Amino acid sequence: WFAPGSEAVYGFRNGGAATFDAFAVYLPEAKAGNAKELEVLVGDEGPTGTFRSLGIVTTTNARMRDGWQEFKLPETTAKFVKVKLLSNHDGGRSGLLYEFRLLGKPPS
Repeated sequence: WFAPGSEAVYGFRNGGAATFDAFAVYLPEAKAGNAKELEVLVGDEGPTGTFRSLGIVTTTNARMRDGWQEFKLPETTAKFVKVKLLSNHDGGRSGLLYEFRLLGKPPS
């Protein structure tokens, strides 16, 4: 469970940069507390450095094909990714966030 406004920062293997152009969120089933809006941000200065937003993705509260909902992003290369939960489907104080993944090229 995560509260709206919660965020987490992830770095890539060996401190390298990865290039990606899509973000996917796993929703195994429709639930009121599922994550609805997530902001994806990137940076190169470190986990506490400056980040720039690539955009906000909005999920559909349903299980799609294999459970993954994919969103296109501007192609970017960065060393760190920050994911911030903005809201969930029931508007409550906490939401469910399962797995997510970036799609693109691995760190060099």
